[in-house]
Amino acid sequence: MWCLPLALNLALLAPLFFASAQGSYLEQANHIPGSTFRLLYANLDHSNKDTSQAIRYIEGKNADLVLLQEVTSRWLTTLESNLSRYRVVTSFPKEDSTGLAMLVPIAPSKLLELVATQIIALPPYSGQPLVETTLRWEGTEVVILGLSIIRPQSHDSSAFQDVEFDATAEWSLR
Repeated sequence: MWCLPLALNLALLAPLFFASAQGSYLEQANHIPGSTFRLLYANLDHSNKDTSQAIRYIEGKNADLVLLQEVTSRWLTTLESNLSRYRVVTSFPKEDSTGLAMLVPIAPSKLLELVATQIIALPPYSGQPLVETTLRWEGTEVVILGLSIIRPQSHDSSAFQDVEFDATAEWSLR
């Protein structure tokens, strides 16, 4: 009974995994070198004591904007003192899993203009900070929300997760 759906999934999805990127629609989407906006969105794990691997990872990327979750005051100090290619633009460190930071390259792309950043909460009473960034990329205004939704651990937190999703959906319609 399960063989037919499995065979159909394999037949339809396998070509997507094994097809060459050459000539694909993904390659065609970027005609002009350097015109791709690169966003790095990562979770640092607030309890991680070994920061060196994350620092090397961030430094090794060529991101135009970096959004980080689970930023504690210790993580923020480490980021500010150990990153040579990025600077912290805004942050809201917390000692639990809800802290955040936003970074940009020290030598940003000429295609990127930061218009505004703000720390918000959705819904406003949630107490969980989110970073809202307005930027212009090649003249087009883009608004990015660094979103972290509560982990459902009970019926109540699962219900509150639905409230957060609804608030986020309302935000996206503004």
